[in-house]
Amino acid sequence: MSEVDIKTVEKLAQLSRLDFNEEEKATLQEEFGKIFDFVSQLQEVNTDNIEGMTSVINNASTPQREDNPQNQISRDNLQSNAPSTEMGFFVVPKVID
Repeated sequence: MSEVDIKTVEKLAQLSRLDFNEEEKATLQEEFGKIFDFVSQLQEVNTDNIEGMTSVINNASTPQREDNPQNQISRDNLQSNAPSTEMGFFVVPKVID
């Protein structure tokens, strides 16, 4: 199993702004090791003769409807329900320092 040290778990927790107790950190350390092992296994798969895909869905067989815009609502009408707007934009509280 890949080794993930506690410092790495603590750094990931800090970046994610999550707080874990020591037991949870140990569990995460083990789980991250399993995830890294699985990714290592995927990297070993020979894909030389596999054609690349852009989608797992065959677009030729996926029915699509015509894209016709209808019932357009004016910006003023949409913003009439907003608590705060400025120069045609929604004003929201700052979330990043």
